[in-house]
Amino acid sequence: MTDSNGDVDGLSPDQLSGQLQNAIAMRSSVEQVFWASFGMFWATNALFVIALVSAQPANRMALAIVPLLGVAQTAVWAIIQKRMLAHLARTEVLMERIEEGLVFGPKFAISLRIAEEDYKSFINKGFSTRVAVQTSIIGVGCVWLAVMGGLIFSAYAK
Repeated sequence: MTDSNGDVDGLSPDQLSGQLQNAIAMRSSVEQVFWASFGMFWATNALFVIALVSAQPANRMALAIVPLLGVAQTAVWAIIQKRMLAHLARTEVLMERIEEGLVFGPKFAISLRIAEEDYKSFINKGFSTRVAVQTSIIGVGCVWLAVMGGLIFSAYAK
C-alpha cells in the first residue's frame, strides 16, 4: 500500500530500488549456481559411465555399485534442483512485487510476468530451466535404472 509520502509498505522508493537490486543479484546468483550444478551433474554421470565401462565383467561389485550411485546421485540432485527452482520462483515474485510498488510498466520491468511481451519475443524460444531439470532427472534416472535392470537380468540369466 502506498502512503501519502509515496512509501510502499513502509519502504521509500529508494529503499524499494535497493531491494530490487538485491532481488536481481539474488536471482542471478541462484541461476548461476543452478547451471554450475547442472554441469557438475552431467560431469559426474560421465565419470560413472567411464567407471561402468572400464569395470571388468568379473568385478560384479563395481558393476552393481556404479548404477546405484547414479540413481542415488540423480535423486539427490532432483531434490536440490526442486529447492533451487523454488528459490528462483520466489525471487521472481519478489521482483514483480517491487516493480509493481515502483509502478514499473512492461517497458522497464525485469520480472517475467510484467515484461511478458519481451519474455515471449526474446527468451521463450529456448530451453527453460525447469525443462532442463525435469528432462535430466527423468532421462538420467531411467538410464541408470535400465543399466541396473540389465545387470540384474544378466546376473540371473547365467
